[in-house]
Amino acid sequence: MLGFVRTLARIVFGWAVASLAAGLVTVLFVDIDVLAGPLDRLPKTLSETFDLALLAATHIAIFASVFVLITAVISEWFSIRTLAFYLLVGIAIAFLGFSVQYASEVAGQPTILNNYAVKAFMTVGFAGGFVYWLSAGQFAGGLPNPRIICSLRRPRGRRARMTRNRARSSSLGRQIRMSVRGGGCRHSSA
Repeated sequence: MLGFVRTLARIVFGWAVASLAAGLVTVLFVDIDVLAGPLDRLPKTLSETFDLALLAATHIAIFASVFVLITAVISEWFSIRTLAFYLLVGIAIAFLGFSVQYASEVAGQPTILNNYAVKAFMTVGFAGGFVYWLSAGQFAGGLPNPRIICSLRRPRGRRARMTRNRARSSSLGRQIRMSVRGGGCRHSSA
């Protein structure tokens, strides 16, 4: 039960941090001149930028929550820890967001379908996927069970008999036999 709570906390933490990062990237794409003002205005500018990033992160988190849940279940079930998977999922979620935005446009109004908006959405997805992998995705699935790995490495059949006969004559073989009898697998050779 405690492992489930830890996994759930890690997923929620990764989702929240990825949403914050995606919100910040969104605001930085919209407001390019954040750092171009005078130095005495910088604290107020950064405060306003962070406020807008929190608002954008809230909308991103609400939209992405179902997709993140599906992705988290799949990645935890199959122990997917590769960065490429999370980058592709982040970009796919951003593309879905772009598609929803485009589908909700009113005819005759300016469209979101332009090169800058596509780059912005894809960059937001890339940043969100990277930050989720960094905070939660690289730990997906937990550690493998060592007894299962030992049973997969243990030789079977004729090869096993030959290995056992050779191992009986060496001191290493006695150590291996002792560790196997103890129920664990403490050697790395098959």
